[in-house]
Amino acid sequence: DDHEAKKIFRGKIEEIKKSFRFYLSKKETNSLMKLRSEVAYYNYPRFFEETEEEAAHRKNRQADLAQMEEYAKNIETNRLYSNSFEWRFEYPALLDEDGNFTGFDIIIGNPPYLRIQGLRDRDSDYADELVKKYKSATGSFDLYEMFVEQGLKLSGDNGIVNYIMPTKWTNSAFGKGLRKLLVEQTAISKIISFGDYQIFDASTYTGLQWFVKGSTQLEYYELDRSITSKDDLQKFLFSLTQENSTTIEMSSLSEKQWVLTAGETSRILKEMNKQPRRIKDVFDKIFQGLATSKDDVYFLYNCEEEELFVVGDSKQLGRRVKVEKGLVKPLLKGEDVHRYDTISTNRYVIFPYRIENGKAVVLTEQELQTMYPEGYAYLKENESILRGREHGRLSNDNQWYKFIYPKNLVHFANEKLVAPDISMGGNFAYDIEGKFYQTTTIYGYLKKANVKESYGFWMALLNSRLCWWFLTNTGTTLANGFFRFKPDYINPFPVPSEMQTGNCSFIIESLVTMIQFLYNKSNKELYIHTSNKKVALHLEEIIDMAVYELYFEQHMKEQKIDVIADLKGYKWNNNKIIAEQIKDFYQWFQQSDNMVRQKLMLLDTRSSNLLYEIHKSWKHE
Repeated sequence: DDHEAKKIFRGKIEEIKKSFRFYLSKKETNSLMKLRSEVAYYNYPRFFEETEEEAAHRKNRQADLAQMEEYAKNIETNRLYSNSFEWRFEYPALLDEDGNFTGFDIIIGNPPYLRIQGLRDRDSDYADELVKKYKSATGSFDLYEMFVEQGLKLSGDNGIVNYIMPTKWTNSAFGKGLRKLLVEQTAISKIISFGDYQIFDASTYTGLQWFVKGSTQLEYYELDRSITSKDDLQKFLFSLTQENSTTIEMSSLSEKQWVLTAGETSRILKEMNKQPRRIKDVFDKIFQGLATSKDDVYFLYNCEEEELFVVGDSKQLGRRVKVEKGLVKPLLKGEDVHRYDTISTNRYVIFPYRIENGKAVVLTEQELQTMYPEGYAYLKENESILRGREHGRLSNDNQWYKFIYPKNLVHFANEKLVAPDISMGGNFAYDIEGKFYQTTTIYGYLKKANVKESYGFWMALLNSRLCWWFLTNTGTTLANGFFRFKPDYINPFPVPSEMQTGNCSFIIESLVTMIQFLYNKSNKELYIHTSNKKVALHLEEIIDMAVYELYFEQHMKEQKIDVIADLKGYKWNNNKIIAEQIKDFYQWFQQSDNMVRQKLMLLDTRSSNLLYEIHKSWKHE
């Protein structure tokens, strides 16, 4: 309580802090430069053998330089902490009788949100220091994770660290380090997620989070209503009781991604997770597209095919260029791929490789010049730009025209599914001939050889409302209701056994064939008053019902809304032309006494808290 004593003590603390040095003096800098020159001199070629005296002197100077370099490094490191806050100086009351720091009772904050890429751009030394000092700095980490780790270090044994910050660390790859740390310290007790409500009017999805060492359970809450203001948010927070939470035992958590849900969502996911397979058991490869490091050179736009050539716009040159067909591949970007689409594109990518024995081999410059003279001339015109990629990484490389990151090159020319990385609803399409290559905004899906279900079946499942509902409740939301279809998010999707899917795979595949025809804009409208698209949407809802039954068979039978038996009762005739098949089936479905139609209409009343919650989560556009 002695203010004068505190003032004197603070003065002494400031004197100590001022003694910290951040730069070498001019004299020290000159001495360091002189030592470096002397040591460098000893490394020059010599006409005569080094004497013992010279060797001893060289070793001494090398030792002096090593010592001076270490000293300079320590001074430089101090500069990293020039604006640091030393708790022991600022809060001496938190020291015990032996001078040990006992920690804060509570730490409250809103830590900065900044990914490692932004940190490196601003201060690479600081970023490197974080990686060295913090266990939570893994992958493409975010700065707020370090604040959690530091907060736990600064809190007492019974202390509470309470932050408002993004919740993305719970299920993203970069959060692995923080998840591992919290599991080891059993130091997460509560999360209140605000979902897609942007409390800071920015594309950041946050929540209140409590970190307490020695926690045995995690209480998870999430926003369960539509809100438009901070007053609405306050009312939601004050209305919460433990009944609104999902309780997760700490012993069930690990460094792997956490799937956090509450209420009815948690119950549905628990039921889904009883399925024996996951998407990762179905697909051998889920791979991203081409990374050229200079798309403006390699990508050609608004292309037209001639007999032997492709002519298209080069953004790099600002004009149309001509390239041999053998040197280019049809190229898909994210906006080219839509659900059940008949894929087409007017873009091409220059692909200076050949595939041999399952490997991508770069064409030699001589091969390019001989086999593809027009394409070679175009690349040659851009040679300086291509050599200069990645700070001149290919400046002395004979294969200056190759991709710097040649990943997945052998996977494209295969039958596969393709889907955009960022999407609203499933947008999976089928590349039946394996003719399309893609950019990094699209993922390709290659099925395992021993998986019996067809690509058509998997396209339907991944385009289903159930898959989208799963992703929105376990993945990471983006602006305007979009989600990412990264492998980390799609791989955990539960999948029924082959015995279960075999019960309706033929039905789903038949409906998929009809839907693909209906979405193909080159096909004529089948009806005068009903568009092909509207018919397709009805067929998609039927697929959704069949998919629900694969996961919730008992529930649907108890509520008398199961449809697979009814669909089996329809007389499928795949020998007819597809347009006639659609007309026959749609006429059957539209009858007032059709059981599939009636059960679909009863979904909101007979399964209001389960299937209808899934069904209404997204409306097919």
